[in-house]
Amino acid sequence: MKKKQKLDGSVDDDKHKHVVDSPPREEEEEEDEEVVEKHRYRSMAKVAIGYSINPTVENSTITEMVHIVCPTFTLDTSKLHNAILQLYQEGKEKITF
Repeated sequence: MKKKQKLDGSVDDDKHKHVVDSPPREEEEEEDEEVVEKHRYRSMAKVAIGYSINPTVENSTITEMVHIVCPTFTLDTSKLHNAILQLYQEGKEKITF
């Protein structure tokens, strides 16, 4: 809670100001959804790598886990496979440099 002193000697208190937020644009919402989806697949890829789970197997542990955690989320195994490959590539780059 900052108080600002004006030139005329009065004090302006920030806690009394009301900020009006503009509603998010559709473009921002789509970008946010893409970021969230990418984050989900990276997280699942880390779990798959950590537990040596093959996500391409139809009844793998990762698919069961996804349905328990988020029943409305449909898993795209190709995106998960790409996320795993990307993490492996990032790991190789860190080791070689």
